[in-house]
Amino acid sequence: MNDRLRYSGRWATCLCIVAVLLPVCCLDSVPNRTELAVDVQSVTSNEGSAEIKGEPELESLLHWAISNSDPGVLQQQALAASGKEGTKKSVEELRELAKRRAKVREAIEAFAEEPTETELIEEAVAILNSYLSSDWGEAKLEVTQSVAAVSSQDGEAAFRAAVGIAENALQALQLLWEPIDNANDLGGLGGKAPVVTLLSDVRHLRVAAAGVLGVAATNNPTFQGELLKEQPQVLGALIAMLGSDDDNEAGRALYAMAAIVRNMHSAQDLFRSNGGVASVVKLLGRTASSGKLKLASRSIQLLADLVVENQSFLQQILQEAEVVGSVNALLMSTRSNLDMLEKTLYALDVLASTPASQIAFHENGTAEILKSVQTSLAQELQRVEDDDEVEFLDDIIAMVKIAVSKLSSAKDEL
Repeated sequence: MNDRLRYSGRWATCLCIVAVLLPVCCLDSVPNRTELAVDVQSVTSNEGSAEIKGEPELESLLHWAISNSDPGVLQQQALAASGKEGTKKSVEELRELAKRRAKVREAIEAFAEEPTETELIEEAVAILNSYLSSDWGEAKLEVTQSVAAVSSQDGEAAFRAAVGIAENALQALQLLWEPIDNANDLGGLGGKAPVVTLLSDVRHLRVAAAGVLGVAATNNPTFQGELLKEQPQVLGALIAMLGSDDDNEAGRALYAMAAIVRNMHSAQDLFRSNGGVASVVKLLGRTASSGKLKLASRSIQLLADLVVENQSFLQQILQEAEVVGSVNALLMSTRSNLDMLEKTLYALDVLASTPASQIAFHENGTAEILKSVQTSLAQELQRVEDDDEVEFLDDIIAMVKIAVSKLSSAKDEL
């Protein structure tokens, strides 16, 4: 996040406070009150719809507001405006005005003391490094990957507390690294190394660390490249997490890995050399057969995306014995979930893009499964009345027909 915008936003908020807290009677005597009102409105309007004033100008307006709230001057203005000069009520109003002025100054001081995003990132990274350098780290990893690694009650309590603090720091980093500029500034702050190291720590921290990397790498080739250059072991750690029996861990690892390898050929080479294809295919098979459709759908989408970006992946994917059966299982499981069925059909179209792959799918019964899916969809079409649903079903049925035709044509050419 741009620091200039960040602080301009703070000053804008302060201006709003000033506008609310200072009485209207004070503004009535200000020669340029119309201009001030316009400036306040420009920074409090809908986001992106108005040009935010520069920080110096906003700060100047704030100083003006405070300096023009002198009790003596305000008293004269209030008495003149109210027409009750010398009355007790006007004096009480001025006392209340002085209290409001103090609140304005207090709010401004609070904004000035707020830590910057860079300071927050540095603090979070320091917490992670402190956790990793603690005495229990090595012994804990040698015994188990679970939080129950420390045997003594006192040690376990301390360890659990440390894990909780480190997890909170990772969650904070995930929010702070979401803006692309912040993620790209991390190299100078030393954030990548401890986050990648935590991919091999206890499960809670593995999951949280993968989430941080996934957010930072998404649509961010600069971060992807720097991460692989500085921490090339990251893909190996994420691939190992894919084998976890915990779906949340496997899913978070898949998310981070997909963000790192997409549109990055050097990352795809590392993914391939670390056994990434076989690991994703195994995850697809395990989740498709057990009805865990969301994770299975994400797995097959990653495989299809890799083939689209690099055709050489197709042969390697098809060499995995279970891939065709896993796709068939997913087709059967998603027939009642049109969104996921659409994604599965798209992936099938990519994976069955060569005569050899089409024959492989046909010989393993994919065409027959597609015909069964088509029959189910046609029956569902008879029950649907909503025009949008009818249109969507028609599109899916058309995709199924194209897939059946493609696989059947490959058989005829044998």
